[in-house]
Amino acid sequence: MLITIAQSAAVTTYYVDSSNGNDGNDGLSPKKAWKTVSKVNNSMGYFTPGDSILFKRGCTFKGQGVLYIEAGGSAGNYLTFGACGSGAKPILDEVRCNTSNISYIKVQDLYIKDGSIEVEVEEMEPIKIVLDGNSEGNVCYFGWGENEWEGLPIGSTLDREEGIFSWIPTPGFIGEYSLYFASTDGTYLSQQLRITVNVISKTYDSDKKKKRKKRR
Repeated sequence: MLITIAQSAAVTTYYVDSSNGNDGNDGLSPKKAWKTVSKVNNSMGYFTPGDSILFKRGCTFKGQGVLYIEAGGSAGNYLTFGACGSGAKPILDEVRCNTSNISYIKVQDLYIKDGSIEVEVEEMEPIKIVLDGNSEGNVCYFGWGENEWEGLPIGSTLDREEGIFSWIPTPGFIGEYSLYFASTDGTYLSQQLRITVNVISKTYDSDKKKKRKKRR
């Protein structure tokens, strides 16, 4: 699954390995990988556009809490959160990001335990979600609202072949929306992904954003 909400001269790849890593390492090679999601969260201030944070395949990070994405990239220089190695996708509890402050983020090749990602955007801020199917070949994507009989928000679009959901929420859509996505190749159904989009006013009190960060 990849979220796009839109190389620099020096980019860095960081590695995270829940089995053999150590948070005392520098994280700059698989042999010196970090161990926890908490270490990644606490290192957000060091990530720059073009960097990649790769979780080792076959590892589980369940019980380590939420991955809070509080850093971003730039045009053509995405900050990527993905996987490395071989085997099953790494398992994380949950992913949250506030796109009112950051953009150009990719989240891909990760298995989110509860199939849940939280995104916060300001009104009239474009959001694009690119879904990564679990199957190769021809895949059909589909999405729905809070209930299966509800459609996606008015004004949004979903390219069923490319798996691209786009939406520019207008002021009339301020509030929280639970959107669900899945894909099928005609034989297998992918993991259901829930993306909670919280649309806030541009006059939103910045102090509230600071309080939300303290939840960690």
